[in-house]
Amino acid sequence: QKELADEYRDGGLGLVKSAKKAAKLYESAAGLGNVDALVNLGKLHVDGASGVKLDRKKARSLYQKAADLGSAAARYNLALMHRDDGDHAAAFPLLEGAAAGGCADAETGLGMAYYAGLGVGQDLDAAERLFLRAGARGDVEAKDALAHLRANYRPRGGGCLTPRIAAVLFGQDGLLRLRGAPQAGGLARGARESRAQLRLELVRRRALGLGGVVPRRLR
Repeated sequence: QKELADEYRDGGLGLVKSAKKAAKLYESAAGLGNVDALVNLGKLHVDGASGVKLDRKKARSLYQKAADLGSAAARYNLALMHRDDGDHAAAFPLLEGAAAGGCADAETGLGMAYYAGLGVGQDLDAAERLFLRAGARGDVEAKDALAHLRANYRPRGGGCLTPRIAAVLFGQDGLLRLRGAPQAGGLARGARESRAQLRLELVRRRALGLGGVVPRRLR
């Protein structure tokens, strides 16, 4: 049932795409103890897919059931819900659990939390290790974040993030956490703070759940 639900959700096997039919099949599979069905049904309710009621409370309950059954994906999705609510302290242990369960997206998100000091004290070494692990799994965002960390926190001759770049990457909340850190020493400007920074801004927004577009002044 779960596999057929996936096909209805995605419109595979020549089936007419139907989130409503997928939801019914996921419900049946979940009732039989299929953990992935719990997660996928929760995702439909988070998205408010066509024919499926937008219901974050139900989605949270489904994710929690799956998380209790050991699903790393469910823990990650719960973390995203807390993060979207602005509760980084609640999101952090869920990211830890999901990352420990082998979720590459969670490793990247956890690395971003350590990098920006969201829900935990800033720890660049931990962030670097997590970006390395997730990058080894093929996560492009982790590779970009690792490149940025090493370029700005491990530059030749020493130096750290400038306040300007910190504000772009992490917003005011992250900038406040970064105050007191040593200033960048001789970071190259121009290309280093243009195309690469814009790309990392998109990475940062996806990983931390922040909307909006890249500031026009940085284009």
